[in-house]
Amino acid sequence: YLHMNQLAITNGILHTGYATVQGKALLIADAHIQGLAEMADIPEGYEVIDVEGCHVSPGFIDLQIYGGGGVLFAEKPEQASLQTMADALVKSGTTGFLLTLATNTLEIFRQSIAVAKECVHPAFMGLHFEGPYLHPDKRGAHPVSCLRHPDAAELRELMDQADGTVRMMTIAPELFDASLTGILTGAGVLLSAGHSNATFEESTIGFRQGIRAEIR
Repeated sequence: YLHMNQLAITNGILHTGYATVQGKALLIADAHIQGLAEMADIPEGYEVIDVEGCHVSPGFIDLQIYGGGGVLFAEKPEQASLQTMADALVKSGTTGFLLTLATNTLEIFRQSIAVAKECVHPAFMGLHFEGPYLHPDKRGAHPVSCLRHPDAAELRELMDQADGTVRMMTIAPELFDASLTGILTGAGVLLSAGHSNATFEESTIGFRQGIRAEIR
């Protein structure tokens, strides 16, 4: 239905985020939700789609997912893997996601960037690198052999190669100073704190220097 400019979704159980509504039509024009309307008030020219009692809700956005459809992307960082993953996710209501790679070799990170640059699936929003700049004492399942200390030249090279495809990175704040976080935020990367052994003071400094989120 993406080619249709004006849609009226009818006979659905509508979840607005604040209420569950039945007996009304959901109006969409030019890919934007216009609102709800009584069935008798559907504007002329709208294509009516009867969803036959299905649930209708905003799409889910997943910021941290490693695979889908039986595929773990890091095992086979290829276009086919990403396509399989994306096709599987949209079937369960995820309309946007960040493909996440846990700490791995720089080669795997670079391969994922190359794949991301070629992906045209509408649900794919970009990459989330969880590591490799994490604290060894809080690494969890992240392999210690692949953990790295951040280096300015390395970060610049990675961001230049990424060219906007890396949208999020999880870092240990205590390993970074303002010049290092600035390289990432300057490239449009959303920084999250995680797998960190930072003190309260170190964490506060990190958030002042551009970290905007955290994972646990």
